[in-house]
Amino acid sequence: MLTRSKYIIPRLMAQLTRQLSRLNLFSVREYQYLISGEYLCDINFRVVRKIYEFEIQDIVDARTQFPRSHVFEPRYLVDVERALWDVKTGMGFCSGAKVGIKETSSWTLGNLQNTAVPIGTRNPNFEGEYILLPSNGFYHWLIEDLPTFLPLLISQKQVLVWNYAPKYVFDFLRLLNIPHVPVERFVEVRSVSIVSKNEDSGWASRQDVEVLRTFFKDYRRDQEKSKKVYISRVTSTRTQIWERELQSLLIEDGWTVIELQGLDFEAQINLISTASVLAGIHGAGLAHMVWMNSDSLVIELGGRGYRSCYTSLAKACGLQYERIQFAEINEDGTLHSTATDLKLAISNLIDND
Repeated sequence: MLTRSKYIIPRLMAQLTRQLSRLNLFSVREYQYLISGEYLCDINFRVVRKIYEFEIQDIVDARTQFPRSHVFEPRYLVDVERALWDVKTGMGFCSGAKVGIKETSSWTLGNLQNTAVPIGTRNPNFEGEYILLPSNGFYHWLIEDLPTFLPLLISQKQVLVWNYAPKYVFDFLRLLNIPHVPVERFVEVRSVSIVSKNEDSGWASRQDVEVLRTFFKDYRRDQEKSKKVYISRVTSTRTQIWERELQSLLIEDGWTVIELQGLDFEAQINLISTASVLAGIHGAGLAHMVWMNSDSLVIELGGRGYRSCYTSLAKACGLQYERIQFAEINEDGTLHSTATDLKLAISNLIDND
């Protein structure tokens, strides 16, 4: 008999961690703006030009079926002088590191304040002109960070990257042969060029998708008709008790099952760009849908919780998107979703496509 304790305890621990973060007096709690806003940073900067235009996206919430909309404000190329930078997240700080620069993050003010971390030891001051490559979690890095980093490469300025960045960050740098300087997490820099960000986290811009597809066009492969790819999470904390059996059923039906952590960045683009159908449990790997041809099908398997990021990303990519909701256990602790049920639901979606 399954119990719910193994789900309740991690949830309580996460809540406690968030509460302690709010009490951390050494974290940055205030954020100000460079370009426009009620509170402006006391720091030197120069707006060079507009990079991205105004954009509106309309989606249908996959859980409630209610319409939702998001406005993408224009974004600008900006040179920022004499600031402190968190190279891991890409966040900039001014006023002795006590004030965050809002346009350096896609997160809302509420999320930034709830997840603030203390400013650590700083590297010696970098006197040159640089650009930063953040190393956030894979979804945020690919969908939110890279589209604002790639336009900066034309400047040929040196790239600063966190020396403990994940493997996919260094795979990307090696793939494009980009010279870079590994540094500690917090650095003071005389001049950094950025593309300003707005509160768009969790939403995907059509313009950003086009930047990614254009920049990596030589690494995308021709779509193979009827090729179905399932992204496995059996070695992840997000796997479900039925996933291994589901994979076996999908393989019998001609699916290709992959574990992304075993592939480098180039191989991931090569493989997923060939798929006409992509499926997987909610997780960062589904961000690779950006490499698929428009009108391909993406199937997200999700639990009771729902985040609309992949609904938005599929819309920006021009893909068909479907979500299958599962529940691992019922309220009484008995098994609910089964591999056979989910395999049938997936097959029905493909047959109706």
